[in-house]
Amino acid sequence: MKYKVLLLFFFAIQITSAQVAYEQGYFIDNEGKKTICLIKDLGWKNNPSSISCKLSENAPEFILDSHSIKEFGVGDSIRYSRQRIAMEISSDKITNLSSAPYLNLVDTVVLLKHEVEGKASLFSFSSKFIPNRYFYQIDADSITPLIYRLHSPDGIKIIKNMMYREQLRQTMRCAENKKYVERLSYNLTMLRSFFIHYNQCQESSYHVLNEYQHKAQFTITPKLGVEYTSVEATNTMVSTYGSFPSKIGPRIGLELEYIVPYFKSQWRIFANPSFVSYHANSTVTPSMEIQYNSIDIPIGLRRYFFMQNHSAIYLDLFTIFNIDIDSRLTVRNTTFLETKSNMNFGGAIGYLWKGKYVAELKYNLPKNITEDYLFWHTKYRSSSLSLGYRFGGR
Repeated sequence: MKYKVLLLFFFAIQITSAQVAYEQGYFIDNEGKKTICLIKDLGWKNNPSSISCKLSENAPEFILDSHSIKEFGVGDSIRYSRQRIAMEISSDKITNLSSAPYLNLVDTVVLLKHEVEGKASLFSFSSKFIPNRYFYQIDADSITPLIYRLHSPDGIKIIKNMMYREQLRQTMRCAENKKYVERLSYNLTMLRSFFIHYNQCQESSYHVLNEYQHKAQFTITPKLGVEYTSVEATNTMVSTYGSFPSKIGPRIGLELEYIVPYFKSQWRIFANPSFVSYHANSTVTPSMEIQYNSIDIPIGLRRYFFMQNHSAIYLDLFTIFNIDIDSRLTVRNTTFLETKSNMNFGGAIGYLWKGKYVAELKYNLPKNITEDYLFWHTKYRSSSLSLGYRFGGR
Protein backbone atom coordinates (compact mmCIF):
# COMPACT_ATOMS: atom_id res chain seq x y z
CA MET A 1 0.00 0.00 0.00
CA LYS A 2 2.74 2.47 0.97
CA TYR A 3 4.51 2.03 -2.35
CA LYS A 4 1.31 2.66 -4.31
CA VAL A 5 0.77 5.93 -2.45
CA LEU A 6 4.36 7.03 -3.02
CA LEU A 7 4.16 6.14 -6.70
CA LEU A 8 0.90 8.05 -7.02
CA PHE A 9 2.50 11.22 -5.68
CA PHE A 10 5.63 10.68 -7.75
CA PHE A 11 3.72 10.36 -11.02
CA ALA A 12 1.48 13.30 -10.12
CA ILE A 13 4.56 15.47 -9.69
CA GLN A 14 6.17 14.19 -12.88
CA ILE A 15 3.06 14.75 -15.00
CA THR A 16 2.23 18.20 -13.71
CA SER A 17 5.87 19.37 -13.71
CA ALA A 18 5.68 19.34 -17.49
CA GLN A 19 3.22 22.24 -17.28
CA VAL A 20 5.74 25.10 -17.54
CA ALA A 21 4.37 28.48 -18.52
CA TYR A 22 5.44 30.39 -21.61
CA GLU A 23 6.58 33.92 -20.79
CA GLN A 24 6.85 37.04 -22.91
CA GLY A 25 10.33 37.29 -24.42
CA TYR A 26 12.37 37.78 -27.55
CA PHE A 27 15.22 36.33 -29.57
CA ILE A 28 17.68 37.85 -32.04
CA ASP A 29 18.70 35.64 -34.96
CA ASN A 30 22.04 35.49 -36.78
CA GLU A 31 20.94 38.27 -39.15
CA GLY A 32 20.24 40.59 -36.24
CA LYS A 33 16.46 40.42 -36.54
CA LYS A 34 14.63 40.70 -33.22
CA THR A 35 11.46 38.61 -32.86
CA ILE A 36 8.98 39.10 -30.01
CA CYS A 37 7.66 35.72 -28.91
CA LEU A 38 6.71 33.48 -26.01
CA ILE A 39 9.55 31.46 -24.47
CA LYS A 40 9.19 28.45 -22.19
CA ASP A 41 10.83 29.71 -18.98
CA LEU A 42 12.45 26.72 -17.31
CA GLY A 43 14.23 28.79 -14.66
CA TRP A 44 17.50 27.39 -16.00
CA LYS A 45 20.01 26.27 -13.37
CA ASN A 46 22.51 25.44 -16.12
CA ASN A 47 23.01 27.59 -19.21
CA PRO A 48 20.70 26.32 -21.96
CA SER A 49 21.85 25.12 -25.36
CA SER A 50 18.37 25.61 -26.88
CA ILE A 51 15.04 27.28 -26.15
CA SER A 52 11.39 26.47 -26.88
CA CYS A 53 9.36 29.30 -28.44
CA LYS A 54 5.90 30.19 -29.71
CA LEU A 55 4.98 33.18 -31.85
CA SER A 56 1.60 33.36 -30.09
CA GLU A 57 -0.36 31.49 -27.43
CA ASN A 58 -2.05 29.17 -29.94
CA ALA A 59 0.87 28.86 -32.36
CA PRO A 60 2.93 25.66 -32.60
CA GLU A 61 6.08 25.30 -30.54
CA PHE A 62 9.49 25.44 -32.24
CA ILE A 63 13.03 24.91 -30.97
CA LEU A 64 15.99 27.23 -31.49
CA ASP A 65 19.49 26.02 -30.65
CA SER A 66 22.38 28.22 -29.60
CA HIS A 67 23.78 28.29 -33.14
CA SER A 68 20.58 29.91 -34.44
CA ILE A 69 20.37 32.87 -32.09
CA LYS A 70 22.65 35.68 -31.00
CA GLU A 71 20.60 36.54 -27.95
CA PHE A 72 17.36 35.86 -26.13
CA GLY A 73 15.58 37.25 -23.10
CA VAL A 74 12.55 36.55 -20.91
CA GLY A 75 10.80 39.50 -19.33
CA ASP A 76 13.09 42.17 -17.92
CA SER A 77 15.15 39.90 -15.71
CA ILE A 78 16.63 37.12 -17.88
CA ARG A 79 19.07 37.59 -20.73
CA TYR A 80 21.49 35.24 -22.51
CA SER A 81 23.80 36.08 -25.40
CA ARG A 82 25.98 33.89 -27.60
CA GLN A 83 29.64 34.58 -26.99
CA ARG A 84 32.98 33.11 -27.99
CA ILE A 85 34.99 32.81 -24.80
CA ALA A 86 37.94 31.08 -23.19
CA MET A 87 36.55 28.59 -20.65
CA GLU A 88 38.49 26.98 -17.79
CA ILE A 89 37.13 23.43 -17.90
CA SER A 90 39.05 21.78 -15.04
CA SER A 91 36.97 19.99 -12.45
CA ASP A 92 36.44 21.49 -8.99
CA LYS A 93 35.42 18.15 -7.46
CA ILE A 94 37.81 17.19 -4.66
CA THR A 95 37.93 13.58 -5.88
CA ASN A 96 38.76 14.60 -9.46
CA LEU A 97 41.33 17.38 -9.16
CA SER A 98 44.21 17.62 -11.57
CA SER A 99 47.73 17.34 -10.18
CA ALA A 100 49.03 19.94 -12.66
CA PRO A 101 48.88 23.67 -11.86
CA TYR A 102 48.43 24.73 -15.48
CA LEU A 103 45.23 26.34 -16.69
CA ASN A 104 43.01 24.32 -18.99
CA LEU A 105 41.43 27.06 -21.10
CA VAL A 106 39.36 25.99 -24.10
CA ASP A 107 37.98 28.29 -26.79
CA THR A 108 34.24 27.71 -27.09
CA VAL A 109 30.94 29.32 -28.07
CA VAL A 110 28.13 29.28 -25.49
CA LEU A 111 25.06 31.17 -24.37
CA LEU A 112 26.33 33.30 -21.46
CA LYS A 113 23.98 34.47 -18.76
CA HIS A 114 24.02 38.21 -18.05
CA GLU A 115 24.19 38.91 -14.31
CA VAL A 116 25.12 42.60 -14.11
CA GLU A 117 25.13 45.03 -17.05
CA GLY A 118 26.90 48.39 -16.90
CA LYS A 119 30.32 49.94 -17.33
CA ALA A 120 31.54 46.70 -15.72
CA SER A 121 29.43 43.69 -16.71
CA LEU A 122 29.35 40.25 -15.10
CA PHE A 123 28.42 36.98 -16.87
CA SER A 124 28.10 33.38 -15.70
CA PHE A 125 28.14 29.87 -17.10
CA SER A 126 27.52 26.41 -15.64
CA SER A 127 26.66 22.95 -16.97
CA LYS A 128 26.44 19.37 -15.77
CA PHE A 129 30.13 18.94 -16.49
CA ILE A 130 31.61 22.40 -15.85
CA PRO A 131 31.24 24.12 -12.46
CA ASN A 132 30.20 27.74 -12.10
CA ARG A 133 32.45 30.01 -14.14
CA TYR A 134 32.31 33.80 -14.23
CA PHE A 135 33.36 36.35 -16.85
CA TYR A 136 33.63 40.12 -17.00
CA GLN A 137 33.66 42.93 -19.53
CA ILE A 138 34.74 46.56 -19.08
CA ASP A 139 33.00 48.97 -21.43
CA ALA A 140 33.15 47.45 -24.93
CA ASP A 141 36.26 45.32 -24.36
CA SER A 142 36.26 41.58 -24.95
CA ILE A 143 34.67 39.25 -22.42
CA THR A 144 37.38 37.80 -20.17
CA PRO A 145 37.23 34.77 -17.85
CA LEU A 146 37.69 35.33 -14.14
CA ILE A 147 40.27 32.67 -13.34
CA TYR A 148 39.68 30.31 -10.44
CA ARG A 149 41.11 26.80 -10.38
CA LEU A 150 41.84 24.03 -7.88
CA HIS A 151 44.57 21.43 -8.20
CA SER A 152 46.17 18.85 -5.91
CA PRO A 153 49.84 18.01 -6.64
CA ASP A 154 49.94 15.07 -4.20
CA GLY A 155 46.27 14.09 -3.96
CA ILE A 156 46.08 15.46 -0.41
CA LYS A 157 46.89 19.16 -0.34
CA ILE A 158 44.56 21.41 -2.35
CA ILE A 159 45.96 24.57 -3.92
CA LYS A 160 43.69 27.38 -5.08
CA ASN A 161 44.53 29.59 -8.04
CA MET A 162 42.59 32.78 -7.25
CA MET A 163 43.85 34.90 -10.12
CA TYR A 164 40.40 36.50 -10.42
CA ARG A 165 41.20 38.71 -7.42
CA GLU A 166 44.26 40.16 -9.12
CA GLN A 167 42.31 40.60 -12.37
CA LEU A 168 39.64 42.65 -10.61
CA ARG A 169 42.20 44.57 -8.58
CA GLN A 170 43.98 45.70 -11.74
CA THR A 171 40.99 46.41 -13.98
CA MET A 172 38.31 47.65 -11.56
CA ARG A 173 40.08 50.09 -9.31
CA CYS A 174 37.95 51.90 -6.78
CA ALA A 175 38.75 53.04 -3.26
CA GLU A 176 35.84 51.09 -1.78
CA ASN A 177 36.73 47.89 -3.66
CA LYS A 178 40.43 47.75 -2.81
CA LYS A 179 40.05 46.01 0.57
CA TYR A 180 36.91 44.13 -0.43
CA VAL A 181 38.65 42.29 -3.27
CA GLU A 182 41.11 40.70 -0.82
CA ARG A 183 38.33 38.59 0.71
CA LEU A 184 36.20 38.23 -2.42
CA SER A 185 34.92 34.67 -2.82
CA TYR A 186 34.35 33.06 -6.19
CA ASN A 187 30.57 32.94 -6.01
CA LEU A 188 27.77 34.87 -7.66
CA THR A 189 26.50 36.66 -4.57
CA MET A 190 29.84 38.29 -3.75
CA LEU A 191 30.88 38.92 -7.35
CA ARG A 192 27.53 40.53 -8.14
CA SER A 193 27.85 42.77 -5.11
CA PHE A 194 31.40 43.72 -6.14
CA PHE A 195 30.31 44.70 -9.65
CA ILE A 196 27.37 46.72 -8.32
CA HIS A 197 29.66 48.65 -5.98
CA TYR A 198 32.14 49.31 -8.76
CA ASN A 199 29.47 50.67 -11.10
CA GLN A 200 28.18 52.85 -8.30
CA CYS A 201 31.71 54.07 -7.60
CA GLN A 202 32.07 55.00 -11.28
CA GLU A 203 28.67 56.74 -11.17
CA SER A 204 27.64 54.50 -14.05
CA SER A 205 24.13 53.24 -14.67
CA TYR A 206 23.76 49.49 -14.30
CA HIS A 207 21.15 46.75 -14.39
CA VAL A 208 21.02 43.61 -12.23
CA LEU A 209 19.45 40.53 -13.82
CA ASN A 210 18.22 37.19 -12.46
CA GLU A 211 17.47 38.76 -9.09
CA TYR A 212 14.77 36.19 -8.33
CA GLN A 213 17.41 33.46 -8.61
CA HIS A 214 20.30 32.64 -6.31
CA LYS A 215 18.69 34.28 -3.28
CA ALA A 216 18.12 31.94 -0.39
CA GLN A 217 14.62 32.73 0.86
CA PHE A 218 12.52 31.18 3.58
CA THR A 219 8.91 31.19 4.63
CA ILE A 220 7.47 30.51 8.08
CA THR A 221 3.91 29.20 8.42
CA PRO A 222 2.15 28.58 11.75
CA LYS A 223 -0.42 25.82 11.20
CA LEU A 224 -3.44 24.73 13.20
CA GLY A 225 -5.58 21.75 12.28
CA VAL A 226 -7.15 18.44 13.14
CA GLU A 227 -5.73 14.92 12.90
CA TYR A 228 -7.90 11.91 12.10
CA THR A 229 -6.41 8.81 13.74
CA SER A 230 -7.18 5.12 14.18
CA VAL A 231 -5.08 2.34 15.74
CA GLU A 232 -4.94 -1.46 15.70
CA ALA A 233 -2.71 -3.55 17.98
CA THR A 234 -1.83 -7.25 17.66
CA ASN A 235 0.24 -9.70 19.71
CA THR A 236 1.12 -12.65 17.49
CA MET A 237 2.37 -14.80 20.36
CA VAL A 238 -0.87 -14.96 22.34
CA SER A 239 -3.26 -14.01 19.52
CA THR A 240 -4.30 -10.77 21.18
CA TYR A 241 -5.99 -8.13 19.05
CA GLY A 242 -7.15 -4.65 19.93
CA SER A 243 -9.03 -2.16 17.77
CA PHE A 244 -9.25 1.49 18.80
CA PRO A 245 -11.89 3.92 17.55
CA SER A 246 -11.20 6.58 14.98
CA LYS A 247 -10.83 9.98 16.61
CA ILE A 248 -10.22 13.56 15.67
CA GLY A 249 -7.63 15.42 17.70
CA PRO A 250 -5.69 18.68 17.50
CA ARG A 251 -2.60 19.24 15.37
CA ILE A 252 -0.43 22.29 16.05
CA GLY A 253 2.70 23.01 14.05
CA LEU A 254 5.16 25.48 12.61
CA GLU A 255 6.51 25.02 9.07
CA LEU A 256 9.83 26.31 7.77
CA GLU A 257 10.16 26.31 3.97
CA TYR A 258 13.30 26.92 1.92
CA ILE A 259 12.77 28.28 -1.59
CA VAL A 260 15.12 26.61 -4.08
CA PRO A 261 16.51 29.57 -6.08
CA TYR A 262 16.02 27.99 -9.51
CA PHE A 263 13.16 26.64 -11.64
CA LYS A 264 11.05 29.78 -11.03
CA SER A 265 10.85 28.98 -7.31
CA GLN A 266 8.52 26.06 -7.99
CA TRP A 267 10.52 23.62 -5.84
CA ARG A 268 10.82 23.96 -2.07
CA ILE A 269 12.31 22.00 0.83
CA PHE A 270 10.36 22.09 4.06
CA ALA A 271 10.23 20.90 7.67
CA ASN A 272 6.99 20.99 9.66
CA PRO A 273 7.33 20.04 13.37
CA SER A 274 3.84 19.42 14.78
CA PHE A 275 2.36 18.18 18.04
CA VAL A 276 -0.29 15.43 17.84
CA SER A 277 -2.16 13.55 20.55
CA TYR A 278 -4.41 10.46 20.60
CA HIS A 279 -6.06 8.74 23.59
CA ALA A 280 -8.56 5.87 23.36
CA ASN A 281 -9.69 2.53 24.79
CA SER A 282 -10.08 -0.58 22.66
CA THR A 283 -13.51 -1.51 21.38
CA VAL A 284 -12.89 -5.28 21.76
CA THR A 285 -11.63 -7.50 24.59
CA PRO A 286 -9.13 -7.77 26.16
CA SER A 287 -9.21 -4.20 27.44
CA MET A 288 -6.47 -1.96 26.09
CA GLU A 289 -5.72 1.70 26.44
CA ILE A 290 -3.44 3.83 24.31
CA GLN A 291 -2.04 7.23 25.15
CA TYR A 292 0.02 8.63 22.29
CA ASN A 293 1.68 12.06 22.27
CA SER A 294 4.24 12.87 19.65
CA ILE A 295 6.12 15.64 17.92
CA ASP A 296 6.05 14.69 14.24
CA ILE A 297 8.73 16.25 12.07
CA PRO A 298 7.97 15.80 8.35
CA ILE A 299 10.91 16.81 6.16
CA GLY A 300 10.41 16.71 2.42
CA LEU A 301 10.19 18.13 -1.06
CA ARG A 302 7.38 20.38 -2.32
CA ARG A 303 6.34 21.28 -5.87
CA TYR A 304 4.21 24.39 -6.52
CA PHE A 305 1.92 24.93 -9.51
CA PHE A 306 1.31 28.66 -9.64
CA MET A 307 -1.93 30.25 -10.77
CA GLN A 308 -3.19 33.81 -10.94
CA ASN A 309 -3.45 36.21 -7.98
CA HIS A 310 -0.39 34.68 -6.30
CA SER A 311 -2.28 31.46 -5.65
CA ALA A 312 -0.94 27.94 -6.13
CA ILE A 313 -1.57 24.25 -5.64
CA TYR A 314 1.30 22.22 -4.22
CA LEU A 315 2.21 18.57 -3.72
CA ASP A 316 4.45 17.19 -0.96
CA LEU A 317 6.49 14.05 -0.47
CA PHE A 318 8.13 13.70 2.92
CA THR A 319 9.82 11.54 5.51
CA ILE A 320 8.48 11.79 9.07
CA PHE A 321 10.66 11.64 12.16
CA ASN A 322 8.91 11.16 15.52
CA ILE A 323 9.64 12.17 19.10
CA ASP A 324 7.26 10.28 21.39
CA ILE A 325 6.35 12.02 24.67
CA ASP A 326 4.97 9.97 27.61
CA SER A 327 3.29 7.52 25.23
CA ARG A 328 2.26 3.98 26.09
CA LEU A 329 -0.03 1.03 25.29
CA THR A 330 -1.65 -0.55 28.35
CA VAL A 331 -3.06 -4.11 28.24
CA ARG A 332 -5.49 -5.28 31.01
CA ASN A 333 -4.12 -2.50 33.24
CA THR A 334 -1.08 -4.68 33.89
CA THR A 335 1.19 -4.57 30.83
CA PHE A 336 2.71 -1.24 29.88
CA LEU A 337 4.37 -0.88 26.50
CA GLU A 338 6.25 2.33 25.77
CA THR A 339 5.57 3.40 22.22
CA LYS A 340 8.35 4.24 19.81
CA SER A 341 8.43 4.55 16.02
CA ASN A 342 11.14 5.11 13.47
CA MET A 343 10.79 7.32 10.43
CA ASN A 344 7.71 7.07 8.28
CA PHE A 345 6.57 8.43 4.90
CA GLY A 346 3.67 10.46 3.62
CA GLY A 347 2.32 12.94 1.12
CA ALA A 348 0.14 16.04 1.04
CA ILE A 349 -1.76 18.35 -1.27
CA GLY A 350 -2.24 21.99 -0.42
CA TYR A 351 -3.62 25.27 -1.66
CA LEU A 352 -1.94 28.65 -1.23
CA TRP A 353 -4.25 31.63 -1.62
CA LYS A 354 -2.88 35.12 -2.33
CA GLY A 355 0.58 33.96 -1.31
CA LYS A 356 -0.38 33.92 2.39
CA TYR A 357 -3.27 31.64 3.34
CA VAL A 358 -2.63 27.89 3.36
CA ALA A 359 -4.98 24.91 3.44
CA GLU A 360 -3.42 21.45 3.43
CA LEU A 361 -4.60 17.82 3.42
CA LYS A 362 -1.93 15.36 4.57
CA TYR A 363 -1.79 11.56 4.55
CA ASN A 364 0.73 9.49 6.51
CA LEU A 365 1.43 5.86 5.76
CA PRO A 366 0.57 3.43 8.61
CA LYS A 367 3.35 3.03 11.18
CA ASN A 368 4.23 0.57 13.92
CA ILE A 369 4.52 2.36 17.27
CA THR A 370 5.47 -0.79 19.24
CA GLU A 371 8.40 -1.86 17.10
CA ASP A 372 10.66 -2.37 20.13
CA TYR A 373 8.51 -5.35 21.19
CA LEU A 374 9.07 -8.59 19.30
CA PHE A 375 5.53 -10.00 19.21
CA TRP A 376 3.60 -6.75 19.19
CA HIS A 377 2.61 -4.96 16.02
CA THR A 378 0.49 -1.84 15.72
CA LYS A 379 -0.96 0.06 12.78
CA TYR A 380 -1.20 3.74 13.58
CA ARG A 381 -3.08 5.44 10.72
CA SER A 382 -3.42 9.17 10.46
CA SER A 383 -4.38 11.98 8.12
CA SER A 384 -4.84 15.66 8.82
CA LEU A 385 -6.36 18.92 7.64
CA SER A 386 -4.49 22.11 8.53
CA LEU A 387 -4.87 25.84 7.97
CA GLY A 388 -2.03 28.33 8.18
CA TYR A 389 -0.77 31.83 7.48
CA ARG A 390 2.55 32.26 5.67
CA PHE A 391 5.20 34.86 6.47
CA GLY A 392 8.10 35.72 4.18
CA GLY A 393 9.02 34.46 0.71
CA ARG A 394 7.58 35.99 -2.42
